[in-house]
Amino acid sequence: MAKPFEIHRTLSSRVDSIARTIGSFGRLSHPNVRRLTRKPVLKRISLSVYREDGSVYDQGSAELMDLSSAGARIGKLELSRGDILPPNSVVSLSLPGRTPALPIQGNVVWLKPGADRSYGVRFLLLNAGRV
Repeated sequence: MAKPFEIHRTLSSRVDSIARTIGSFGRLSHPNVRRLTRKPVLKRISLSVYREDGSVYDQGSAELMDLSSAGARIGKLELSRGDILPPNSVVSLSLPGRTPALPIQGNVVWLKPGADRSYGVRFLLLNAGRV
């Protein structure tokens, strides 16, 4: 009598253990959950974009679309080099016409492409700013 054909053959218990660990970190196991509440804001702000060495890459304005304690969403950029931010760039946001100007620094962490392009900015700690 013939042996039944094995569809899945275990290579070793270590390989199976690694596969289970990798599977536990899958997208379905840990869905993206917003931990901080966003508040909608529609306000024009001043925007400065910096290179990794801290020098100014571009300056202009943007629309602050929403805000949380850890970051913001900005869009409708008006910069001299166009309306696209380099990935992982450091930005400084400030309300125009305010004295003294208190810029908030952050890293661009995501991009929502399309006609209504917007960017996610994660705020940097005050002592961790590169600008």
